[in-house]
Amino acid sequence: MAMNEKPVIDSRWVISLQGKDYPTWPGILDLAHQLGLEAIDTELVQIPTQANEQTAIVKATTRLKGGRQCADYGDASPRNCSTKIATALIRLASTRAKGRALRDLCNVGQMLLEELPEEEAVAMARSSPAQPEPGAARPSGGSKTAEGGRGPAATATAGFEPLYHADGKSLHRTDLVAACLKDQQLARDYSIPVEPLDPATATNEQLFSYGRSLRPRLRAAKALRDSGKAAPQPAEVVT
Repeated sequence: MAMNEKPVIDSRWVISLQGKDYPTWPGILDLAHQLGLEAIDTELVQIPTQANEQTAIVKATTRLKGGRQCADYGDASPRNCSTKIATALIRLASTRAKGRALRDLCNVGQMLLEELPEEEAVAMARSSPAQPEPGAARPSGGSKTAEGGRGPAATATAGFEPLYHADGKSLHRTDLVAACLKDQQLARDYSIPVEPLDPATATNEQLFSYGRSLRPRLRAAKALRDSGKAAPQPAEVVT
């Protein structure tokens, strides 16, 4: 990066939905490191319980090497996340809190994609037009041009579009990433060796192909484990 260039959010980590650009958690974290991120501290403010409608609240404090710091809160509950991650409320609240604090720290006004309720993000993606070829990377303060005016809306990088079409279905990228993480965890649980793949940097096609090739092995491993559990135990001989 040249001395006169400002840090930018990599265009891979910005998703365009209905004409608006939403940076993602990996993008804001990368930008913060470009600016000299020194620390992120989190504090669990509220544990999800039945009394608070299963709402987790986390406070995050972020700090740059120059001493500047920002803090903010993030919440997660079954009302603002998908059922797939409803068992990871504290982790989602932590990600949202850190993302909000980093946005203030990096002077990024647009909310992160992770801050949107899952159902809203999916609905917006399904109603958004197909993504054209990617534009330039976003500057940290927005999408202003060199002359100071607003440039055209930036778009998702090819291969990282919000929706991926395969086998006659429209699959959301966030679902592809979540499925890949789940498959990798199951592979570890079943001690199945797999090819390394980083879901954050893999294209939609790579994520889809990865899952399609891995899941038959996962099903076979599950069937084998289940058959072992269901096998009758030898009767104890009492003498």
